[in-house]
Amino acid sequence: MKKPEPFLFHIVQPYADGERRLEHATVVSSHRTAADAFAELARIGAVLEHYRHPAETLELIVVTNDRQPVPPPDGSRHDPPA
Repeated sequence: MKKPEPFLFHIVQPYADGERRLEHATVVSSHRTAADAFAELARIGAVLEHYRHPAETLELIVVTNDRQPVPPPDGSRHDPPA
């Protein structure tokens, strides 16, 4: 019997547009909690800013195992419409 997949939160980078873009996005990293995923997203943003690249130039989105977007803890929208 196959073991169930652990529930994780993934940071993904979409490479296409359309309704199913999160299903086909590249997984950048995986985390046990949404808070850990958003902390990593903040760290990546800080590194980009340090090297004078606006964090907005890289589209990264936190999703669940079934590729549903997770809203950021501050309530802002991080998944622009396709």
